[in-house]
Amino acid sequence: MAPKNENPKEKYEKAKQELVEKAVKAGGIDAKDITAVIPDKPENVEILDSLYTELAEKGIEVTVPEEPGAADLS
Repeated sequence: MAPKNENPKEKYEKAKQELVEKAVKAGGIDAKDITAVIPDKPENVEILDSLYTELAEKGIEVTVPEEPGAADLS
């Protein structure tokens, strides 16, 4: 359990490193796995930018689920 005095930035920094390790082992990561751990909110822009940059530098592919097209919905 995380200490109560841990601030969100520290928590997300640890989560970022865990996500990088997971992505390196798997050879890729899904964007929804990232946002499940680090929400895509304005206050998290810095940490998310840092994460995506680190993944790109390591050559790790981030997959984004495709939105269903109109033909898929009918």
